[in-house]
Amino acid sequence: MSPADNVPIFTVLTDYCLQGRWFHPRTIKYFNPSESIKLELMKVGVAEERISVSGIPVRAAFAESADHAVLIRKHGLREDRLNILLSAGANGVSTKVRKILKSVLEHTDFESIVLCENNQKLRLSIEADYRNNKRVHILGYTDEIHELMSVSLCLLTKAGRMTLIEALALSLPVIVYCPLPGQEAGNAKAQSRQKVLYIASTEKELIGRLLLLEMKPYREEITRQMNDISQKNAAERIVSEVLEILEHRPSYLGQPVHSL
Repeated sequence: MSPADNVPIFTVLTDYCLQGRWFHPRTIKYFNPSESIKLELMKVGVAEERISVSGIPVRAAFAESADHAVLIRKHGLREDRLNILLSAGANGVSTKVRKILKSVLEHTDFESIVLCENNQKLRLSIEADYRNNKRVHILGYTDEIHELMSVSLCLLTKAGRMTLIEALALSLPVIVYCPLPGQEAGNAKAQSRQKVLYIASTEKELIGRLLLLEMKPYREEITRQMNDISQKNAAERIVSEVLEILEHRPSYLGQPVHSL
């Protein structure tokens, strides 16, 4: 055995659906987001003592409480209105954003924060159509996405797993519109089974879900479910457990964990 073989390997799973590329024969501890993933790991031969349901780490900004009124004023929003955050950039629903935005404005009372990211062409196009509409707030790239999530009642997106995880950390209901097959759809379906995320395959389904979110009791129930599932302070929990393992140097350190 070479010295490198005794270097401890820890794996932090950042998907809600298990896939083979996460496995390494010398991983001594898997940190994962949910009990369901823990069971899947055990089914493929990972011993229970090598699995920790830790949650998935997010930036500290997504774990901090925010002053809603202050953020509303900061971003030029109206305090007496309900907002949805529409991710329309490269990782969002850019191909159908105009149709979606038109339908949201026609059929709901929500105001829309449209996040175009670095898609300047899309931003200018939407600004031309909605420049004088007070219910539409159009933004380009921002590093304050956590603040926009905090002042929104729903996130409409096609983004990847980290956006979904960040929304869960803030207990922000998510609607994924027509997710792409593969890992994106897999993550969306896994969270939808826990009823903290909803998949809309059609415009009608999307509007129906938004109309439900306009009702306060429904929103409060969704928030409660998300609070129950969300693993707060995942980064601190993982670091603490890793340090404890390294301090005690368990007997299985450096031994293959499973045959995968």
